[in-house]
Amino acid sequence: MDTTRPRRVHITLLGEFTADEIESLIRKLAVTRAGMDPPVPDTPPTAQTPGEVLVHEDASFSLGELDDGGVRVWLRSDGAGWLAFTLTKSDIDGIVAYIRRRLERRSRVH
Repeated sequence: MDTTRPRRVHITLLGEFTADEIESLIRKLAVTRAGMDPPVPDTPPTAQTPGEVLVHEDASFSLGELDDGGVRVWLRSDGAGWLAFTLTKSDIDGIVAYIRRRLERRSRVH
């Protein structure tokens, strides 16, 4: 079995597209990107490792509890539509611990 991941793909787009068609194309491109080398880094860009990131200042989101104790996080992107991320119970515990530390620091300052 060939496990080589492509470094380049050929894409040709011509025509007019509706918003739904663009969202479908974005999803297909994301799936294609997920199978390419180099992989998306495990850590987000920083000032020392800049990268192009879509930043959404006014984020819309929705949360849904999963049967296994995890959470499905839906994030709305003006450009990509709705993106769904599954967080495990362990992920949630880590986020809760982070928020508690932040709140404790904030209450000590004020």
